[in-house]
Amino acid sequence: MARKVRHEEHVNHERWLVSYADFITLLFAFFVVMFAVSQVDSNKVGRFAESVRSASKWQLFEEEMKGPVPVLADESGTHAGMHEDKKGKGGEQAAELYRGIRERLERTLGEGLTSGRIKLIDGPDGLVIRLRDSAYFPSGSADIRGEYSADLKAVADAIAGIKSPIRIEGHTDSRPIQNATYRSNWDLSAARAASVLAYFTSHQVSEENLSIVGYADRRPVADNGNDEGRRRNRRVDIVLLRPNAN
Repeated sequence: MARKVRHEEHVNHERWLVSYADFITLLFAFFVVMFAVSQVDSNKVGRFAESVRSASKWQLFEEEMKGPVPVLADESGTHAGMHEDKKGKGGEQAAELYRGIRERLERTLGEGLTSGRIKLIDGPDGLVIRLRDSAYFPSGSADIRGEYSADLKAVADAIAGIKSPIRIEGHTDSRPIQNATYRSNWDLSAARAASVLAYFTSHQVSEENLSIVGYADRRPVADNGNDEGRRRNRRVDIVLLRPNAN
């Protein structure tokens, strides 16, 4: 019986090409990612950071960050970190519209502004019309008092014709509430915002432009550790949103 001749296997000297090809692919992917990062639109990043700050009260992209920083408008009428986007026709028109509304309200709400029961504030999202809760609502209630309904009527008349979105925000202090009507401050803050919306829609303000939100005590403008701070935190904010605001 003939013996089968066994041929010696040839060594593959080109296996290194597989590893080399993998390395080149990874290197290409690395440079693609680096190129994409270098092309980030700084304006978009800024708008993203502003949106997160407005929604969460956290300051982003700051080297000296030591904790949460509130970005809500204070009661001085201005906001230090306010981002004003007046570029383009839409932004200019909105700015002009809000100036006109503010001037009209300053004329019609003279006594209310002087007494402090209502304030006009340039906030991060737009013009804020701030209602002090004790002037417009009984304690623990969402029923609007009739005593100063003329203030709300003046606001309704000023905003009735505008097409920009309007957000009505209810805010409380940090003291818990639980009664037969409201289980928590969340319920109360939302109910007060809804009451203001109902008043506006009954005075020719289009509900298509309106939205409501209840923040309870989660967006304070002052320290809840004292009576004065809690008084300032109990409020309803009517926010005339600028273009591109959240």
